[in-house]
Amino acid sequence: MHAEMGQNRAPPRQNRPISSAGCACAEAGIMSEAAARLPERWRPSANRPVAAPSVPAWVVVAGVACVAVYVGFVAVGLGESDFEIISATIVVPILLAVTVPVARRIARAEGDSRYTAMILAAFGLKMIGGLLRHYVAYGVYNGSDASQYHRWGSTLAESYRDLDFGVRVGAVPGTGFIRAVTGVVYAVVGTSRLTGFLVFSWFGFLGLLLFWRAFRAGLPDGDGRRYFHLVLLLPSMLYWPSSIGKESWMVMVLGVCAYGVARSLSGRPATGLVILAIGAAGVTAVRPHLALVVFNGLVVAFLLRRPRSNSPLSPIATAMVAVLLLGAGLVLVNRVERFFGVESLTAEVVVDQLNEAETHTTQGGSEFTPVQVRSPLDLPLATLTVLFRPLPHEVKNAQAALTAFETMLILGFTLWSLPRFRRAFALLRSSPYVGYCIGFTLTFIVAFSSFGNFGLLARQRVQVLPAYLVLLCLPKSHDDSSADETVIAAARLWPSVRSGRETPSAAEAPRGSTGGPRRSARVGALRVPRLRLRRDLRRRLPRRIRGAALRRMRRTGHPLARLLTA
Repeated sequence: MHAEMGQNRAPPRQNRPISSAGCACAEAGIMSEAAARLPERWRPSANRPVAAPSVPAWVVVAGVACVAVYVGFVAVGLGESDFEIISATIVVPILLAVTVPVARRIARAEGDSRYTAMILAAFGLKMIGGLLRHYVAYGVYNGSDASQYHRWGSTLAESYRDLDFGVRVGAVPGTGFIRAVTGVVYAVVGTSRLTGFLVFSWFGFLGLLLFWRAFRAGLPDGDGRRYFHLVLLLPSMLYWPSSIGKESWMVMVLGVCAYGVARSLSGRPATGLVILAIGAAGVTAVRPHLALVVFNGLVVAFLLRRPRSNSPLSPIATAMVAVLLLGAGLVLVNRVERFFGVESLTAEVVVDQLNEAETHTTQGGSEFTPVQVRSPLDLPLATLTVLFRPLPHEVKNAQAALTAFETMLILGFTLWSLPRFRRAFALLRSSPYVGYCIGFTLTFIVAFSSFGNFGLLARQRVQVLPAYLVLLCLPKSHDDSSADETVIAAARLWPSVRSGRETPSAAEAPRGSTGGPRRSARVGALRVPRLRLRRDLRRRLPRRIRGAALRRMRRTGHPLARLLTA
């Protein structure tokens, strides 16, 4: 029987897409007589080709636009022999070559080959955002903060190429660290301001990609496709963290922190804490007060989460984590005190720093009267200010008009997503990453509510939007979990599954002496005991996702339902 099955099996297909629950079940190699009850279009078949998933239309449009822009830049650079443009046209393919394997790896992890094209299209749009940021900074406003970073980077690059790292760069943590990073970038890619913009834009892109991966790890039953579109394609995300400066670096390291938090809260504390420590070090090197914001979000998630087990060692583990958080908090408070030059970080000192920030930012053509959070009653208006202003009637120039248009879209999307938004507090215990995002967002609003300049506030807002947008992509209800996505996730959890390997159909599955299906599931060329597979899936799949998916799979007669409930 096994020999006949080996002869009749279709040859392997590379990158086999999964487009239905039946195909997903075939990918996991889980076959039973229940598959015969599936609709015809859902039934797995080794002889019927599976249609490749269609690429979204916006990916095609973005790809054509990016290729056209790149070809145009190559033509201009060669025609005018412009070093800035020629250098940029050389660096972009290098960044693309680094991004392609990352995109493919993520697509394999998601079980959807379309994510490769989507990530690469988002990369191209981010590069266009860097070009636009450079043009506005030097073609419209004739300079920006990037100019001083460029001058320092040009000087430091010569020293760094000679392995002389003793040059003073200024205050660290703070501006001096970004000067040093710019010097390292210039030492590698050459002293080109436009190229520097594109490299820093790529830093911001990596951070946004990590925010999305954190969402998928910390909230696997959330709307991952919606969050991808929001966090990677929102105009402010494409534009602001795309220049030489602190914003691009901060978005990247905050994304590292979010990914570390999600990993540590979803059952992988060791690797998650290491990633979180790396991200926190990057945040502290530039803005220690934002590291304190990350810490507050982590504390909220830790205090409100549901314990993963009721074993006698759980209180000991909780106490150890509490001690680690206390130690990390004391270190961060000390760094913030040194950063602001104060002896102790008391409530009065915090108020003084907010007042000083208000004085320094309420100048220029986009100033307004800020709303400081001195009591909980001030929080709603401060939230409106930090997340959604300027309002249309507060617009004074074209850039503010574009910002107001986007903030109104976000506000409208928030109102439309209220059914999801209302579930945020219900998910605090079961999905602690939601608690981290809520704690991070609220702390950020309190810290930045004193900023009195719309332009500066729009730049700073990109650091909190990825956390806020998580609340707009929550599942509406437990029943919204997709059976297909859960089956794909279950297949990924089992290390013996090989993507694209054919498995026998239900009619060809070997049967035991009693006529029923054997107590094992065929995974590729391996035979895995069914009890072991079921135990592994039950242990790794979150209970809420498993329960919601089982209810959907029972209604459709999905064969995996019998495996998980037997």
